[in-house]
Amino acid sequence: MNFIGSGVVFHVPSFFKELQELEDKGLPSVHDRILVSDRVHVDLDMHVKADGLEERELGEGKLGTTNRGIGPSYAVKAGRSGIRLAEVFNPELFESKLRRLAAGYRKRYGDLFEYDIEDELARFNEYRPKLRKYAVDGVSFIRSAQESNMNIVVEGANALMLDIDYGSYPFVTSSNTTLAGIIGGLALNPKNLTETIGVVKAYTTRVGQGAFKTEDTGEIGTKLQEIGREWGTSTGRRRRCGWLGNYDHHAAMICWSMSLTRTV
Repeated sequence: MNFIGSGVVFHVPSFFKELQELEDKGLPSVHDRILVSDRVHVDLDMHVKADGLEERELGEGKLGTTNRGIGPSYAVKAGRSGIRLAEVFNPELFESKLRRLAAGYRKRYGDLFEYDIEDELARFNEYRPKLRKYAVDGVSFIRSAQESNMNIVVEGANALMLDIDYGSYPFVTSSNTTLAGIIGGLALNPKNLTETIGVVKAYTTRVGQGAFKTEDTGEIGTKLQEIGREWGTSTGRRRRCGWLGNYDHHAAMICWSMSLTRTV
């Protein structure tokens, strides 16, 4: 069983799109092999619109985000006005919170905020019955798995130096990507951890803006891009490539072992 924990932000259209892609590739029973914590905050198309406007405001100092609404989603989460998955199943509450968030963005951006709230509400009316089978109490689910001594493998999606606290701020993601983020995001008992594996490429890559001391902008960097197929997962942008900097990999996480990949 696969499980999406409470610490992420959850874009519903992308979730269903990716499940369909897996099904189209012949993976059996995909819809019966994944659950989602009902505590996840929902990444709305509203947040995607706001993400693009925030980048436009920054001009030449833009962060180079994925424009997927991640930053704005975590911002409203921290501001305690975000929408959790559990609240999607209460149509009146969902609509009330959605309209309140939209009003706030319109107050900030005015006519620049081109967002159709009625369209998003209509789409979530369609998503709501489909989502019910996936939503679970994430804390109870993980507690039960640990008490049953199940083997749990956790995979982090973002690199260490993109951590909001310990990465190359401000050119980072909006959440904790360290071991601490995994423990908190899944409500894991740290005493039950048996091994932490740091996955490291044989060279360093980066998408978007930010410091990159060992970047190779010449022929070798281009070769690494081509051979390693270094394009951003969500945006398709070419990743910047350079030499391995060991200082980064020990900056904010202690690992039991390291797994070296992309040894081209």
